[in-house]
Amino acid sequence: VTKVLMAMVVVGLESMFVASFLPPGVVSMENSRLPLKAVFLIDGSASVTYQWKTELEATRQFVDDFEKVYGSHGGRLNFGLVQFSTKAYDELPMTTNLDEVRKILGSMELKGQDTNFAEALSACQALLDGYREAGDNSFDVCVLITDGEDRSWQTDAKLKDMVNAKTAVFGIFVGNDALGQTKLQDIVGCGRAAKHDEECDFFASAADFDA
Repeated sequence: VTKVLMAMVVVGLESMFVASFLPPGVVSMENSRLPLKAVFLIDGSASVTYQWKTELEATRQFVDDFEKVYGSHGGRLNFGLVQFSTKAYDELPMTTNLDEVRKILGSMELKGQDTNFAEALSACQALLDGYREAGDNSFDVCVLITDGEDRSWQTDAKLKDMVNAKTAVFGIFVGNDALGQTKLQDIVGCGRAAKHDEECDFFASAADFDA
């Protein structure tokens, strides 16, 4: 795995990923007052075969880091898991049970086939929209974990439109292709934390993973 390391302090959280695109400000003390709804979109295409374990470890680390920021208060952390390739597959509906999230991550099997960001982002927004247990005022996030080799052939603008304007998109890059990395970087966004847009050209990573 090619390790691209960029460092920047993120308020309330130090990210621990291979090459992580996390808009500063979106995980902050201000936003952590809101319930969090996060859907992890895990690339299960054939192109990530050798990065599969790295993807799952990155997801587990993200779950752990969110838990550190939000604490253990019931109902504040709401996670869902989607594996995507040519199509998107719901691996785990939205839940507050973090042990169940980690259990599924420990047993998830690679689907293979192609990579389709459009399917992934659409599935994320559908899970977010269909989940009401966190209330009507939440901080919503799609976390896209991929090698960046998208085959949906959609423009960046169309991919961004597949999620609600208030939904943030984070990215974790596990590939070694510069164009794929740029593709992922170009579709991340701050969602309801858009007031931090002036900072969104910078992304955080504090450590790397061993594949």
